[in-house]
Amino acid sequence: MRRAFEMTLRDVCKDLPPESLEKVKAKSFKDGVLTVSCRGIISGELTMRSANLLKGVNAALGRRVVLKLRFRAG
Repeated sequence: MRRAFEMTLRDVCKDLPPESLEKVKAKSFKDGVLTVSCRGIISGELTMRSANLLKGVNAALGRRVVLKLRFRAG
């Protein structure tokens, strides 16, 4: 799950500076919700891109497993 998210993050957010994405980490997965820890400023950007992130993660996993992404500043 984490690897699928990291690969998708790099692809969907390739236009963002790498140092902005270094602190973005998939933290937990429960009941179809993938919780992602990130800095506050990047949280808004990831929220705007959440549809593409969700689509990419599920494509990397080969089926629809993740139903929702939750971004937590931390």
